[in-house]
Amino acid sequence: MMSILPPTASAISEIWSNGERDPSSCLPPWFDTMIAVAPISTARFASSTDIMPLRQKCPPQSDRTFSAIFQSIDWSLIPRTEHPGESGTAYWQTLQFLGLRIRIVEYSPGYIADHWCQKGHLVHCLEGGFVSEMEDAERFTLSEGMGYIVSDELSSHRSVTKEGVKLLIVDGDFLKKSQSDII
Repeated sequence: MMSILPPTASAISEIWSNGERDPSSCLPPWFDTMIAVAPISTARFASSTDIMPLRQKCPPQSDRTFSAIFQSIDWSLIPRTEHPGESGTAYWQTLQFLGLRIRIVEYSPGYIADHWCQKGHLVHCLEGGFVSEMEDAERFTLSEGMGYIVSDELSSHRSVTKEGVKLLIVDGDFLKKSQSDII
């Protein structure tokens, strides 16, 4: 069976190049990978305060944080990984870039997370519903079309669902807690 993957940024820049100009040297390195998955050794740097991997300086877009050329994502091509909870199972489809992670996450009916999370997330409920429990016993019920945002280390939360849920979750360095950025 043969599969055809969309072209990488390198291939696109060669197509756009008319010979009079060089392809852009300002493209981030992860655009040369269709499905980028960072090794565990790289993941430990995702929360590092010493580096800001999505920050670039390149003319004429100087001082921009994370710029991306248009890319479509066919989630059916992204492999699912299984993550058992305290009860139930979470299934992740993950795009991992340097300092940025984008996931489609499905929790099975009866899922309860096996830990209290302190990472920041942007969460959007695509299907179903769930409860985001705070460690202090506060609970937020979210249903299709709803979501939440939290920065790193600003809450201890976990997800619980009776019927199952499908979420879009984005997290990364842009959600690091900064005293000057707390709203």
